[in-house]
Amino acid sequence: MNHQASPALAIVRIKEAMALTGLGRTSIHHLCKAGAFKKVRLGKRAVGFLRHELQAWIESRVNASSVEASS
Repeated sequence: MNHQASPALAIVRIKEAMALTGLGRTSIHHLCKAGAFKKVRLGKRAVGFLRHELQAWIESRVNASSVEASS
């Protein structure tokens, strides 16, 4: 039986989300409230973030930078 989650469904904790995005804890929570990505409840006091949503946000920032640079 394979217990590994597919990369699309991987959940990362706040420290890894911070490392992936380059953002601080507060910025990540503000982006969650704005709907950029959502928190996944892991327990009473634990939350995580879907890696693919973080990656999509990163890609959107790269694409926005590329558009601004070519203007």
